Amino acid sequence: MLNQLIEQIRQIPPVSQPAANEYGEKQPLLVEQVNRKMKKHPELATLIGRNPLQVMYDNHESHAVFMSNVFQLGLYETLLRVIQWVYRSYSSRGFSFDYFPAALQAWKGAVADHLQEERAREVITVYDWLLQQHSRFIELSREGISWDTGEESPGWQKSRLAFLHSLLQGNSQECLDRARASVQNREQVKDFYLQVIQPAMYEIGVGWEKGEVSVAQEHLASAIISRVMSALYQAHVLVEEPKWSRAVVTSAPNEFHEVGGYMVADFLEMEGWDVYYLGANTPVEDLRDILLDKRPFLLAVSVTMPFNLSGVKTIIETVQAEPELKGVKIMAGGMAFNGEPDLWKRIGADGWAANARDAVELAQKWYAEENGRNVE
Repeated sequence: MLNQLIEQIRQIPPVSQPAANEYGEKQPLLVEQVNRKMKKHPELATLIGRNPLQVMYDNHESHAVFMSNVFQLGLYETLLRVIQWVYRSYSSRGFSFDYFPAALQAWKGAVADHLQEERAREVITVYDWLLQQHSRFIELSREGISWDTGEESPGWQKSRLAFLHSLLQGNSQECLDRARASVQNREQVKDFYLQVIQPAMYEIGVGWEKGEVSVAQEHLASAIISRVMSALYQAHVLVEEPKWSRAVVTSAPNEFHEVGGYMVADFLEMEGWDVYYLGANTPVEDLRDILLDKRPFLLAVSVTMPFNLSGVKTIIETVQAEPELKGVKIMAGGMAFNGEPDLWKRIGADGWAANARDAVELAQKWYAEENGRNVE
């Protein structure tokens, strides 16, 4: 069904840049009006279940940011994938499916009230289409959850399942023990990252989406994985003499998922790059200062949540506007790009990578092309 909906939504004309810009500028007004409208809804308690009002308000904030990204970048395919996720995750936490059309009607009213008439009409065309597909979105949300984790090796299956079990139990020592037992060298670090840690995090995400894993459990799992990766870094990743150029790896502003960027940084360092890993939620201006100080060959930016794509675009525009950073190669990556493989072009990056191994291959290719140097 998802593919059918993608074909249909592609027929909707893109929202013009003036309309997208005005939607972005009016976000606070739109959110405020939708909050007021929904708070007064006569069936509010049924619509949001036992959730506090703040959960609904947070959803409205996220919706405005995400839809601004959709209109600015033409992310219609990503929109459908996020809708599937939103319907599934919110309903698993007690929201009624009837909440969604009620909220969409409120967004239509706010857009009509605050955007210039012709621009509002463009945006409302998208909201009308979403309303028309409501029953299909419910059906879509009930389909099985699948994640593209790349090619999985049967040889790692036992380790993968055992590690996931320990992770779900919140047993950090057991996770560390399993990692140390599975990894004896750098190549095994790479396999462990891609064959064990990455699928484990996807499974945690699926569990959260279904309402089977709490926010606290997800945070605990992320913290344990960071500890495991730090231990493996000290034992196998750290190199004394970098042989290639510098790379800065970061996450987008407001992006707090950092495992993917962490993996890219370690993969690059294992191949001899001089890596500066900045972690999650780095402000754009601070990132620019680091780039001016370190003058890297490569900037790799990771983003998991589609809500943060505009932050990646801002990073790229900031770097490209700085004369002293003209030569920096910019690579995008993370799950936000997986649904639309050409998205990296629309935000102005030089390329994208689906995983840490692909990121290294692309970085090595760029370095060889620019320097005429073999990087085997």
